Amino acid sequence: MRAKTSASIFAWLAATALVRLSHAQPRVDGGAIADASVTSVASADAGSSAATAAVSRPTTADPRFAALPELTFRAINTRETVRARLYRADGTVDPAVVERLARLLRDLPTGESSPVVVRTLQLIVKVATHFDAREIEVVSAYRTGRSSSGRRVRREGYHGVGSAIDFRIPSVEPALIAAYARTFSHVGVGLYPRLGFVHIDSREQSFFWENRAGRSHHGWDRPLARDGVPERERSWSSDADLPWDPPGVSITLDTHPRTAPGAHRSRRHARRGRHHRRHRTHRRGRLPLHVFSGGGGAQGGGTSGAQ
Repeated sequence: MRAKTSASIFAWLAATALVRLSHAQPRVDGGAIADASVTSVASADAGSSAATAAVSRPTTADPRFAALPELTFRAINTRETVRARLYRADGTVDPAVVERLARLLRDLPTGESSPVVVRTLQLIVKVATHFDAREIEVVSAYRTGRSSSGRRVRREGYHGVGSAIDFRIPSVEPALIAAYARTFSHVGVGLYPRLGFVHIDSREQSFFWENRAGRSHHGWDRPLARDGVPERERSWSSDADLPWDPPGVSITLDTHPRTAPGAHRSRRHARRGRHHRRHRTHRRGRLPLHVFSGGGGAQGGGTSGAQ
């Protein structure tokens, strides 16, 4: 019951953030996708597989849309691929492509299609365009947090509402991808150099982190500084999510960002808190002893609140 309540609260918070973010984003022609970051999160909360999300669209058609190359999305766990153009020639997002990607990005234990937030797809296309890439390898995307039997086993954060995608680009260092993604607004960007992928999601307030521990667990995340981010987000418009960098703007990629102020102390306190809770729980006989010797158990494979 507590896990179900926590998941519902998180979905409501994510929906509130994406509703605010969608105010600056126009409607897509045809009505198939309309103000979708709202529809997407609502669908995720209801368990729907509708692949709808709010998108950015220029006021006039840009001829560069027709020249965009096809991009191959490859799911490394299922070896399935989708090769297509996210944008149509008139600058709108192709809903048929979104539906195909929603299936590719599905939750693997349950087979439920992703209620994909299209803005996240736009940001990935922007990354691919910047690095002149033709292929995106998807490590993980939509996760319901439920087992194949339907039992909820964990809370999945932004992955649980279709907003987050873990990905990599062949021949491009993850540190470079993360550095470029950190120049965006209203995003979550996580770098996992030992695991070889980058996490990206759409959110109201940007948050950046790095995990060098070789495991996806919030206790190993190092929050990164957000210098200049609040000012950049106040001047953000949906045109910034389109595939091309602003003309005449030089983008500096910081591949060695500094740690956020106070992060070391907060991580030390978090580790002490986890040890105290585990020790107290063990004394009550709720956890096996092997948990304390690194044997996995109930502590293995947790998810970060940042994810």
